[in-house]
Amino acid sequence: MKKILSIFLIFVIFLGFFFCSVDAKVSQIPNKTTIKSVTLIDGKATITWKKVKNVDGYSVYMSNSKNGKYKRIKNIYGNKVTQFTKKNLDNSKKYYFKVKTFKGKNEKKIRSKGSNVKNAGGIIAECILVSTANNEGRNTNLKVCANRLNGTIVKPNKKFMWSKVVGICTKSQGYRDAVAFSNGNDILMIGGGVCQFSTSLYQCAKKSNMKILERHTHDKPITYIEEGEDATVAQGSKDFIFKNNKNYAIKIETDAYENITMCRFYNIGNFK
Repeated sequence: MKKILSIFLIFVIFLGFFFCSVDAKVSQIPNKTTIKSVTLIDGKATITWKKVKNVDGYSVYMSNSKNGKYKRIKNIYGNKVTQFTKKNLDNSKKYYFKVKTFKGKNEKKIRSKGSNVKNAGGIIAECILVSTANNEGRNTNLKVCANRLNGTIVKPNKKFMWSKVVGICTKSQGYRDAVAFSNGNDILMIGGGVCQFSTSLYQCAKKSNMKILERHTHDKPITYIEEGEDATVAQGSKDFIFKNNKNYAIKIETDAYENITMCRFYNIGNFK
């Protein structure tokens, strides 16, 4: 009987030590943080998060899918630094990020639960148009307009307005005379042909379900898109305007080669 009682007491003491050890470990788990913003511009993803007291640092994780496997890409020691930039990424791909806090400075770190997940990157819409008109003046106008539009960022709940971004086409900007439509007639006009780009923007905005606030069609069919799918612009009378109704900012990428225009909308994440 005494032997059984001794074994029982040893067992109870063991359980006590075990649960005390578990409780101690649980009490050491640091509080988790919250990601504030993730942006991906020119191949650089910048992640910012909230500062957490009484931790020894943060671990940043990245994945190519929200529910996929996350790889730790950086340990940041000290709790004051709350930003990290990951370079050499592909803007056309979507990346997901989360952050964990940790205690301990050796390999046996105690980490918190993962933060919320935020993503950035990926092409959300694309449009390539080819015109049957192929002449030096018009092609020059397309290239100048592409350079003007390229890199434009539209933040959430903000508007893109052609009249503000492109504005009046002038010779001093590099535009040349080319054929344009006016009241159903073909006329020579400085900047003729740039409606191929306003149409490209309209198509991307439409494909990504942006809110179209103003859009006009040409007076007659054009060669680079089906009738009714275009967007013409005219200084002082016809504008093209859309609102970014997403919870992330977009970056507009444009280019032109001879009579071919390309337009892409990228998800570049959410800004602080």
